[in-house]
Amino acid sequence: MEEAFYKQILLNSPRAFAYHKILLDEEGRPIDYVFLEVNRAFEEMTGLKAEQIIGKKITEVIPGIKEEEFDFIKAYAETALHGKTAEYEQYSAALGRWYHIQVYSPRLYYFAINFLDVSRERQQVEESEKLFNRIQENELQFHRMIDNLPISLYINGIDGEIFYVNNAGKELFETGEIVREGSSTLAFWANTEDRRRFVDELIEQGMVKGFETNLQTQKGRTFWAMVSGIFIQYQNQLCILATQQDITQRKLMESALRASEEKYRLITEFTSDMIWIFNYSRYKFTYISPAVVQILGYQPEEALEIPLENLLPEEFLQRVEQRAAEHVREFLENPEKSQFYIIEMQSNHKNGRLIWMETSAGYRYNAEQEIEILGVSRNIEERRNVEQKVLYLSYHDQLTGLYNRRFYDEELLRLDAARNLPVTLVLADVNGLKLTNDAFGHLAGDQLLIQVSQILSSECHGEDMVARIGGDEFVLLLPGMEEKEAEGLIANIKKTLAARSSESSVLSVSFGCATKTADTQRMENIFVEAENAMYRHKLNESSSMRNETLKIITQVFYRKSKEEEAHNKRVGGLCGEIAKAMGMSEESVNEIITAGSLHDIGKIGMEEKLFNKQNPLTEAEWVEYKRHPEIGYQILKSSNEFTQIALYVLCHHERMDGKGYPRGIKGSDIPLQARILSLADAYDRMLYPREYQEPMEEEAVIKEIAANAGSQFDEAVARIFIEKVLKRNWTDYTGA
Repeated sequence: MEEAFYKQILLNSPRAFAYHKILLDEEGRPIDYVFLEVNRAFEEMTGLKAEQIIGKKITEVIPGIKEEEFDFIKAYAETALHGKTAEYEQYSAALGRWYHIQVYSPRLYYFAINFLDVSRERQQVEESEKLFNRIQENELQFHRMIDNLPISLYINGIDGEIFYVNNAGKELFETGEIVREGSSTLAFWANTEDRRRFVDELIEQGMVKGFETNLQTQKGRTFWAMVSGIFIQYQNQLCILATQQDITQRKLMESALRASEEKYRLITEFTSDMIWIFNYSRYKFTYISPAVVQILGYQPEEALEIPLENLLPEEFLQRVEQRAAEHVREFLENPEKSQFYIIEMQSNHKNGRLIWMETSAGYRYNAEQEIEILGVSRNIEERRNVEQKVLYLSYHDQLTGLYNRRFYDEELLRLDAARNLPVTLVLADVNGLKLTNDAFGHLAGDQLLIQVSQILSSECHGEDMVARIGGDEFVLLLPGMEEKEAEGLIANIKKTLAARSSESSVLSVSFGCATKTADTQRMENIFVEAENAMYRHKLNESSSMRNETLKIITQVFYRKSKEEEAHNKRVGGLCGEIAKAMGMSEESVNEIITAGSLHDIGKIGMEEKLFNKQNPLTEAEWVEYKRHPEIGYQILKSSNEFTQIALYVLCHHERMDGKGYPRGIKGSDIPLQARILSLADAYDRMLYPREYQEPMEEEAVIKEIAANAGSQFDEAVARIFIEKVLKRNWTDYTGA
């Protein structure tokens, strides 16, 4: 009777079970095996029905099994012939699924396997890894991905009104594509008392993790779930963000384990989770499964001798003892009630590390009527790391590591209370970020932002908060600080910024601050007041900062290439001579000399190898090279002093026939100064070409200019240049 009872449990176990006999050839080599018995879970996880396979060989059931990458016949034969036990996680191409397999032999030539379909878990791990890699790329993209998390998630008001449900949540609760406006999450709770307790714990603790309850779908299906939640600000009101995990299968497995642990201990010996029994009455472990080696580094017999206080850090030991005392009282009140409790805690690994574990435990009487705790513990280090990454990215700026706008908005609400008065708000706007990006590239701009963020953080202390709320905008929240004290802090920050500036960069930030001194003042108005002050300072500081940055850009450009420096200065001189010969004013002459001296400033953003390359540029390099007029234009137009010069630089590679770059304009659409600059640049380049080119004789250069007058060069400018600057006869080169 007892054997039949336990056999019935095995056949109805949620773990797949199959019993086989190995077949050998005449030389005793394993060639096949026969199905003797399978349970219902085996049929569900493989799609193979008992009536179709019992008594058949595996090669008949799955003809392609010998072509599988993993040799199942050979592996199982090792167990059947030598009494070994083994555990695998393998993919079956024939069945298209991943399985976690445990194999053992009750007698010679026979073997049994227990396994679980872990395809979904494998897929979820892969999807989670891909997801969080994408999260690190872009915070905005992270928010879009929330909807596609493999974890069910919804946001609702305190009264239960639904504001948001992600795709996994819609699937879990069978809501269809659209959740009706005004519907409530209360309908998802099978037990409204559980929902009340969940909210009470959330209010008391601020966060609830691992709350187990029965939930139901919109179609009425009930399932076990583990619910976690926190309070968040959403749509300007306090809401609950909750995640739900279907743990029905796990609950079924725990129930099956309780019913069969004594008879089928062999199964527990090979699970990857650590199964243990703790005698609460004698306060010691009486059983720990072999998985303790992988999880905590101890051999089972070694772990049995370790006191509980040596396995758990002090903070978790106290929590475990307190919760165990509460659970024992509940158990004594109703011993027949099947109740399991889940806790996440850290345990001491043998090597000294702390390991995060999730433990599910229940209580029972043993044969001596002593209270025992039956537990299953698993390593959740990877999951905890993922959760911490998500939490960090939710509240931190990815580039600088400072708090982000979302955290600032929440912190502003927390600090906006009478007990924190006065509260000073400081806005900081980085000057010249776009100019730095244009001149040196976005990596240099990122470094500028990182340097500023480090300085702001180093000068703030205590409860002071620094956040990046925009591309080049930072905010400081300073509770308990008067405006005069904040101005002193700003002065210190400016000194540090000035000290950190160098020959290749200017650290300039415009500040504005305002202080809330009365509870009746609104922080929105304080922000506007600080913003206005910041803009007033920015108007005074930006111009001089941009000019200083332009000087640095010019110096860095000239340091990159002495050849380019000499070329630009020669072109500036030639431009001045042509302008004088054309009768331009002194102011216009000086302007075009400056344009000539800076006409290639846009090359600062190019790689140095393009300056010094000994061979002709490749097609890709030539495309990069042709961007320098536009980059130079962007750099120079940032200063009011160089607005017109920027236009000449932009157009100095345009041609009269419209075949130039970057805009392809022609004729009189090209500013006269740009036409002068184009000719001077070409003349100097032909006399002093790149190292891989041969220089031309001056006579040949003049002929080239005359031959291209009207197509590449302005004919009037070319004639004045040849006749009045070079003192040559125009007709000698044109015949007219």
